[in-house]
Amino acid sequence: MTFPTLFVGQPYLHLPICPSTNSHLAELVQQNPTLYEGTVVITDMQTAGRGQKGNVWEAEPYQNLTFSLLLKPIFLPIQKQFFLNMCVALGIYDFLQAVAPEHSWAIKWSNDILHQEKKQKIAGILIENTIRKQTIEHSIVGIGLNINQQHFEVQKATSLRNITQKSYILADLLPILFQHIEKNYLLLKAEKYEKIKENYLKSLYLYQQTAYYYDKKQDIYFEGIIQDVAESGKIIVQVGQSFVPFDLKEIVFL
Repeated sequence: MTFPTLFVGQPYLHLPICPSTNSHLAELVQQNPTLYEGTVVITDMQTAGRGQKGNVWEAEPYQNLTFSLLLKPIFLPIQKQFFLNMCVALGIYDFLQAVAPEHSWAIKWSNDILHQEKKQKIAGILIENTIRKQTIEHSIVGIGLNINQQHFEVQKATSLRNITQKSYILADLLPILFQHIEKNYLLLKAEKYEKIKENYLKSLYLYQQTAYYYDKKQDIYFEGIIQDVAESGKIIVQVGQSFVPFDLKEIVFL
């Protein structure tokens, strides 16, 4: 299968069954460090897919897009590594805007994509960076995107089919998705940090809206307004007159 891209999906390895595409791609890179940037490992049936914070990614076989992408952002200053997360999230967001423009989508910090009105998750991202001597040697980007699956154990999950009431041919969607991921990654290569940040905040779930959260460090519930995302990846929430940074494991959206 070939794609209308410069490098994403070239080469492209399809595995009918795979425990974890991230783990498989990591093994390939270990065996061959010169593996091309843009290499994709995709599977029809992922038996041990991983999400953020050690969660398991639920994906019904043959119904969704589950794959991992090799990137080599050696040009990216290590303190700006969260910009890679932003670019990948924006790639998926732009893809959904292209295939289902009549619906409202949002990026939920840090790496989930939601149907905004239903507040249900349609995609997740797991990025694993290998860093040596203050350089990101390579990044393995795992993506799970719910397409045709109709039933989920978790109520907060949904799919493109559930939202649009249409079924999709997965092979037809991949070129569109790869193009949008590549487009945003090329912005990163061109050091368009301000543009990436602007696009990310525009797409960010609950940005500059009053909402309720749980502070896991202090064990308290509070009302706050998301005002920014730092280069480190921490989310900046206005609480009263203070601007408080939170890491991924420190705050829960209610």
